[in-house]
Amino acid sequence: MALYYNLGPLYENCKENPEAIKEKLLVFIEGAPQSLLKMKMGITEKKYNRVKKQLHFIMPFLELLGMDSALEEAHDIKAWILREGKKKEVKEIFKSFKLHVKNAVKELKKDLSL
Repeated sequence: MALYYNLGPLYENCKENPEAIKEKLLVFIEGAPQSLLKMKMGITEKKYNRVKKQLHFIMPFLELLGMDSALEEAHDIKAWILREGKKKEVKEIFKSFKLHVKNAVKELKKDLSL
């Protein structure tokens, strides 16, 4: 049983097409770690546009994978970007967000043998 994701919305979006589902999962699994790294660097350097760009890459996958808690944190990070907040305001949110995404990637790899 998946703890960190729900494939229901993805199956619905892809009309249960196994090839489309696998393709989207692979894009997420391969792209998410790089995006998280770029987000972390963007937060550290207060490069709001870099963080925003990476967040916009990850957010659709969070919706497709039913990752509600990570999606909530993504919205908090987005709010931080819009107000151009201080690093300390977003550090804990990003830490939790990163953990949710990494756990989902790890679990997807294991569960689906990708």
